[in-house]
Amino acid sequence: MHEVHFESVADFISKLHYYSTSFWEFRGHADITWKLIPNAGRPEHYLDQSARAADGFPPFDISRFEVWRESARAYSKDIPENDFECLAVAQHFGLATRLMDWSKNPLVALFFAVESCSNVYGCVYCYAPEIIMAGMDSKDIKFSDLESVCSYYPPPLDNRILAQQGVFTYHPNPSEELTPSQLPHLRDNPFDHESNLIRFVIPPYFKPILLRQLDSIGMNRKYLFADLDGLSKYVNWGTSSSIKSNFEFKKRQ
Repeated sequence: MHEVHFESVADFISKLHYYSTSFWEFRGHADITWKLIPNAGRPEHYLDQSARAADGFPPFDISRFEVWRESARAYSKDIPENDFECLAVAQHFGLATRLMDWSKNPLVALFFAVESCSNVYGCVYCYAPEIIMAGMDSKDIKFSDLESVCSYYPPPLDNRILAQQGVFTYHPNPSEELTPSQLPHLRDNPFDHESNLIRFVIPPYFKPILLRQLDSIGMNRKYLFADLDGLSKYVNWGTSSSIKSNFEFKKRQ
């Protein structure tokens, strides 16, 4: 996979120049070893589908989603009728689905890549999908109609999705890792590669520096999680950062 290295938030933005066009999406991994697999395809949630498919039954994760959907109506009157919108809501509230979260804002992805796992390498993935499905496009499409990975742009179902400029990739085979392929939409190739999936690599020692730089431009939990939970975690992070800075200052004296 093509990799890019950078030295600051400003350098990151500068090197993103070619990836700022509308068809690129971004995802941050705090641990570079994490695979690009949706939750429904991970070992703790995935059950082999072959026997069910042979008998004409839907995949386990789709059946699980339908059970969630029926039960969710008892908790909320705002459960969407549209399959993909409803799947996005389920994903948002923690159900293991075949959707994977991305953002149209690379700084959002950078935040999630540096916020945790401070002792390991992280990364920001940049992905150019071959198929993009917007909210209204999904109205008459069934899950079984899609045979390859595509991007889904939901309507603003929630203030977090709106703040994080959230989009999703839909994975018909959720246990199959997303890997690079030929870059679509090209006329004159401005890149030094032809891959539709690249990553910006982040060394562990660089994470707290980037997190402070992001906070200085307003990219923090208070903004990305626009609720009391996000505010509380942001204030706690500020306290912890101050304590750590004071400790390091006293060590240098």
